Amino acid sequence: MSLAHFAPGAAMRRAQVATGAAMRRAGQGGREHEDAVRTRTRKTTMTHMKMTIVGLAAAALLCACTSSPGGPQNTYTFREGAPLELIEGNRQLAASLKIKNVQSKHLDDGRLLSQFELVSVDARRLHIDWAVEWFDASGMALPMPGAWQPLEIGGMGMETIQITAPKPEASSWRLAVRPRTSNR
Repeated sequence: MSLAHFAPGAAMRRAQVATGAAMRRAGQGGREHEDAVRTRTRKTTMTHMKMTIVGLAAAALLCACTSSPGGPQNTYTFREGAPLELIEGNRQLAASLKIKNVQSKHLDDGRLLSQFELVSVDARRLHIDWAVEWFDASGMALPMPGAWQPLEIGGMGMETIQITAPKPEASSWRLAVRPRTSNR
């Protein structure tokens, strides 16, 4: 016997063929039986295909809805006189890192100086990268050289950060924070 003889569903097909052959010998509707078997097999195959497609779609949806620890960044937007606005792209990071005590003042040359604390509420060391982008009163980004800055905060620790606007026109800023991965 070949390996195909033991394949899944092979026993059912052998039984269907044997039943059809016995019915033909007895003079009973062989063709009708074969058509019924083909229809049943086609329906079973379609049902399995539909279940597979639904399963794959569900798996893809679950993967798309989760973010890894090295996933998207969180942003915090500061505007004078308004509460700090958080856009959460990484839930795990947002749960581990808080921004507190945001203060700002204008320097003698008109530039905005801001200070805030990044606080780890996790018992483990937190390795992040952060960057700041500055905006004028109309919301236009101010060109400035910027780079991601690495930062390590001890478990349950805090780091105070001071940032100074590049120009007196700057009236707001956006802080981006992302988890640091080993390849950055």
